[in-house]
Amino acid sequence: VIGKQAGADQRMDKATWPALFGLEESVDRCDELVRSATQDLAVFGANAESLKSLANYIVERIH
Repeated sequence: VIGKQAGADQRMDKATWPALFGLEESVDRCDELVRSATQDLAVFGANAESLKSLANYIVERIH
């Protein structure tokens, strides 16, 4: 497993986007950023498909 365990930032009293703005706002912002990035990548055509797929995977994965 790569990365931190779920809740690690909370245990360390670190500020996180969800802690500051709530889960719903965090999900909405994430979706907005992926949409914007996907639009920005459109100029690269098929060459950007792997980046688009990666962005969507990261957003849609469930822990």
